[in-house]
Amino acid sequence: MVPGRDVRMEAGELFSCGWRVPEPVAAQAEATDAAEDAEYGADRRGDELPAELQRRETRLERIREAKRVLEARAKDEAAAAGQPTDAAKPAPKPNITSPIRSRGS
Repeated sequence: MVPGRDVRMEAGELFSCGWRVPEPVAAQAEATDAAEDAEYGADRRGDELPAELQRRETRLERIREAKRVLEARAKDEAAAAGQPTDAAKPAPKPNITSPIRSRGS
């Protein structure tokens, strides 16, 4: 086995339970690995965060900026509707990805 390959196995190698990796499966896995290495680089997986979001501080700044934009949009919408803009807040969006639903639903 090649050092550093903790997940992938060489074709024909035995799993710890005694099963062999079928040749077509191993060949397909190696082809996929090679294509991903060519696309993303040998030391990357392709699902990394963009550079500007990799550090906590820059992520927080991006979140703050997005919040400012949403709040400014809510104030503009309130002004256009003739409502006071000092208490305008963006409408909450439901989190559809959370397995725990919000209390209001």
